[in-house]
Amino acid sequence: MKINTNVSVIYIIAFALVYAIAVYTPLHSDDFSYSLLSLDFTNHIAHYLSWSGRFIADYTSNILLHIEDYYVRSAINSLLIVVIIYFISALPYAATGSNQVKTVFPVIFMVFWCFNPNLGQSVFWIVGSANYSLTMLFVVSFLYFLLKWKDSLNKYKTAFLLFIGILAGCSNESASVALSFFCVLIIFISLLISKKNLISICLLCSGVFVGSALLILSPGNFNRAQDVSFQQWYSWPLLTRFLYHIEETDDVSFTYLWLNNCSVIYICSSNSFS
Repeated sequence: MKINTNVSVIYIIAFALVYAIAVYTPLHSDDFSYSLLSLDFTNHIAHYLSWSGRFIADYTSNILLHIEDYYVRSAINSLLIVVIIYFISALPYAATGSNQVKTVFPVIFMVFWCFNPNLGQSVFWIVGSANYSLTMLFVVSFLYFLLKWKDSLNKYKTAFLLFIGILAGCSNESASVALSFFCVLIIFISLLISKKNLISICLLCSGVFVGSALLILSPGNFNRAQDVSFQQWYSWPLLTRFLYHIEETDDVSFTYLWLNNCSVIYICSSNSFS
């Protein structure tokens, strides 16, 4: 992944745009409660068992909140976004080795910056960034290196991808489920088209499955669901909850779905022409 000077300027500008807002965003919402948690591993195990299965996100958010220098913390958070968008831009070219990232990165950054329906909560909020941005980095980096190394796997690459796969699976609920389905698709395609490194690919995908199980089946999730504030929600039929989520909660996200689709078509088209 060679980066020349001209492309570096693009990344620096992207970083500066994110940092300019991140550095002026105060702590809010769950930042306060998670900042009170110590870095003691046993406290986070207790949190995992009693309230939340997002162990990776919860622990990393706590680490970020314990960085006293707010400028450093904001810089780390801003750099995280640039790296994520880089991997998203490079993902279509991971298997081919084509270097079109410099043309795709500005487009993806613009889409992410201008049309993210929840930019504040997923980027500038520290706990939100740990729950959605950092975990997404694990997901896209796993996919990138899996596609890049699928025909040249060795024990070191396999160990690295297995570790990242577990982290990606234990990211957040929606991402872990989507990634698990994608891994099933990868295994199925490998069975049909090429069985080279099939055992290694199955092993790597099993890391995602293990991480997803640790997240979704955590005792904390079940304990949290028993809270009195969720009784009315769980009294509704599953279909009713699903339709409510689509119609009421995610209406803004679906408003921008057409733009995301256009971006995917653009990337795929540029990849095919290259």
